[in-house]
Amino acid sequence: MRQWVFLAGMTTGLFALAGCAGGSSGVPVTVTGTVSSGGAGLAVPISGATVSIYEAETTSAPIVASGVTSATGSFSIRVPTDGSGNVYYAIASKGSTIELMALLGNTPLQSVTINELTTVASAYAMAQFLKNDSVIGPQLPLTIASGMAENLVSAATGAPSLIIQLAPNANQTNTWRELGTLANILASCVQANGGACNSLFSASPTLAGVAPTTTLQAISNIAHNPAANVATLFALGAATQTYTPFLGSIQGPSSINPLQRLDAWTLAVKFNDTGSPTCPWAGPANPAFDQNGYVWIGNNVVAGTPNSTTCNVVLKPNGQPADGSNNTPTSPVRGGGILGAGYGIAIDPTGDIWFDDFGWGGSAYIPGGAGSPEPAGAISQFSPVGVALSPTLGWVGGTLRPQGMASDFDGNIWIANYGNSAVTVFPKGNPAAAFSLAGGTNVSAFGLAVAADGTVWVGYTGSYTVQKYKLVGTTITAQFSTPLALPSGSNPKGVAVDSKGNAWIAAAGSTNKVYAFDTNGIPLAGSPYSGGGINGPWGVSIDAKDNIWVSTFGDKTDQPTLKYGAVELCGATVANCPPGSTIGSAISPATGFTLPSAGDQVLLRDGSQVYEDPLDSPPSLPSYKPIMRQTQAKPDMAGNIWVMNNWKPDAYSDVFGTPVDSAASPGGDGVVIFVGLAAPTKAPQIGPAQAP
Repeated sequence: MRQWVFLAGMTTGLFALAGCAGGSSGVPVTVTGTVSSGGAGLAVPISGATVSIYEAETTSAPIVASGVTSATGSFSIRVPTDGSGNVYYAIASKGSTIELMALLGNTPLQSVTINELTTVASAYAMAQFLKNDSVIGPQLPLTIASGMAENLVSAATGAPSLIIQLAPNANQTNTWRELGTLANILASCVQANGGACNSLFSASPTLAGVAPTTTLQAISNIAHNPAANVATLFALGAATQTYTPFLGSIQGPSSINPLQRLDAWTLAVKFNDTGSPTCPWAGPANPAFDQNGYVWIGNNVVAGTPNSTTCNVVLKPNGQPADGSNNTPTSPVRGGGILGAGYGIAIDPTGDIWFDDFGWGGSAYIPGGAGSPEPAGAISQFSPVGVALSPTLGWVGGTLRPQGMASDFDGNIWIANYGNSAVTVFPKGNPAAAFSLAGGTNVSAFGLAVAADGTVWVGYTGSYTVQKYKLVGTTITAQFSTPLALPSGSNPKGVAVDSKGNAWIAAAGSTNKVYAFDTNGIPLAGSPYSGGGINGPWGVSIDAKDNIWVSTFGDKTDQPTLKYGAVELCGATVANCPPGSTIGSAISPATGFTLPSAGDQVLLRDGSQVYEDPLDSPPSLPSYKPIMRQTQAKPDMAGNIWVMNNWKPDAYSDVFGTPVDSAASPGGDGVVIFVGLAAPTKAPQIGPAQAP
């Protein structure tokens, strides 16, 4: 019992630990621990291993202390600290093939277990920073990555975290079991079982085809290329099954159950806690990351209804609700006119956060509708610590049911108005001086993105076009308009602009593709693009390597056995893509990057079914889809991809279910974070993505 309490504290409190500076300058910390192979009760101590402790810096990772394990695998190392707040990590090596790793946080952690599980968690969390066995990068992104590793495995105990062992993860997702299988694959090599190292190394080359020579290099390569050799690696996990639970045949790549089938060796963590039971998740829309890595997310509706919610959510970089500590926001945030946030969210150069108030449900829940307390077109503004800066009814200035929104480099807030098809600007963030430009023949403005030169691209879901605008003084000038598809029906949604000025548009309608245009509106070679799991593309974002991330909302005709996933495409900087790629070619597998079930039905935060109506006959069917219909998949500063579960996942229930099931209760249940999958991306993002 004491162990469980300790684990819970370690898991939920990690970001507070990771976010603090280290010990006082020059005060040493003694790190004690063990190096072992295998799960609890079956662990084999590794004696004579060299344990090196490193301090990860921006351009180097010097060894600060080292020692050798005893016959029982234990060690005690006195580590000098400098109060810098840098992340520390330990690598235990023995012979030419064994390398195991654990992240120690910023203090560093004083008691640690180094084993295959901590190695898997460390390699995935630090996938974008671990080069040649060294972790190098900016302090905050590394701290965020360290926190994400602790979400997977407790470095103190060497066991899966409580976050992984409990809902909404546990056996509602396959992550707990996948961790066990990946650790077993490494353990087979560490324990020298019948040529297992040679088999592992041949099945886990780099993207360039170079075979690894150590266990740490092997798992790092798997994290970088998760869709390669899935079946071969799965088979290697059967030789040594010391870690439990692990993926059984029903969860393997040849499973007859498509909802449990392993598609790639990605690791994902799900969160469904907003910080308050009075503001449960129901349709998270679009995230924005602030300068501290905190995640601001619009929440669409009141759970169990189709009606607008009056609260939005802020999460810590590790996925836990923001709690107000150290002058940070407290989740959820309320006031300022929040009423049914849509797709629009922006963070301006001063750090203020802007949400759109789109409205959902009956007229009383739509700004400006009959019975609504709010005028049409409200925008809500918050300070970086979550204080409402807009009045009770929000800011209004030419806006009507806004959707896409962005800040430019000068702090001008651009707003795409779905309701009146106009583009509105709050100059320098001043709603009182707002001005607009009507869409002309273009209707139902939706997605909006700012290019490096300050121009703005807007997609129109009603006229199937994309238009480019320029701001001169207080005049919005239309540059040109380009159709997405003929015949009509492409229904463009999200828009993003890359470092070369190309605009990428997700077209969720009849074309079911992603379009790309150069800065003059000329389609890029091969545009539009499909593949990689694209299915009803909705949101589109771009990481700091110019690779494209697409969320999949799907279609009402989707089969009950279809899993939803995040899609990665090669962007315009092809040199950053796997060998052989071209612009727009798929990097993710044909399924997308999915999160399979491990057999337990998905439950909402309050323990109820995703679809639940006691009057149904037969009763509502359970859902086994931890990833639902998404509206955005976006990279953070550590390279984690945050996927928004915006809409419930069962197409049949969505179309044919009773009103309580779907039409009146559509909102998805939270966020899914794929660990270390993308290029780390600076936050807050204004204009095209940059490295942090």
